[in-house]
Amino acid sequence: MMNQATTATTPMSTTTRWLRWANLAFMLYLLLLAVSMVGSGFKMATGEHAKVLFEFASHPVAGLMIGLVATALIQSSSTVTSIIVGLVAGGLPVTTAIPMIMGANIGTTVTNTLVSLGHVRCNTEFKRAFASATIHDFFNLLAVAIFLPLEMMFGVLDKISSWLVSPMMATGDMSMKGLNFIKPITKPVVSAIQEPLSAFGGVTGGVLLIVLGIATIFVASL
Repeated sequence: MMNQATTATTPMSTTTRWLRWANLAFMLYLLLLAVSMVGSGFKMATGEHAKVLFEFASHPVAGLMIGLVATALIQSSSTVTSIIVGLVAGGLPVTTAIPMIMGANIGTTVTNTLVSLGHVRCNTEFKRAFASATIHDFFNLLAVAIFLPLEMMFGVLDKISSWLVSPMMATGDMSMKGLNFIKPITKPVVSAIQEPLSAFGGVTGGVLLIVLGIATIFVASL
């Protein structure tokens, strides 16, 4: 009887496992699609004026505060980082994006501090939770305290990122040896969404595409 029961439940557990992998792959595809949508929408809305649009964030401290506030409001550094990656793909300068991502790393410290406050009624639990949150906070704060001045003075991270991506520049499509498997699976869907939105005009259609991409990032992050 036990062998029969085990045999009967095995196919279901296997099916569940495959469904979970399929769901993971689908959510990963949604994330890649969303980042592509944000980049295409930003490019569609700004054209060649992306750098001018973000001149207010050209100062590293301003970019840092934008990333910090955005993450504190959304409560997800991964979402903010994904949006910034999409904006860079659409024309946002990397030098502007680097402080924003640093700010996102600081902004995520707000989340763990809020979680630790949930244990404030128990002294022992709150002491442990707040100590753990503080470790995370100081790790990110010290990282920014070290790397932000280096970036402001020497552009270290910008140069390193340029050096890392230089081997992919030879093909002209930012792919390694011509193997670009992301663009073929995302571009048809993005183009299909972008075409009807273009009827609203370049700026409006681009903004709508960005909003749709951000909403998709939220869905993929669930």
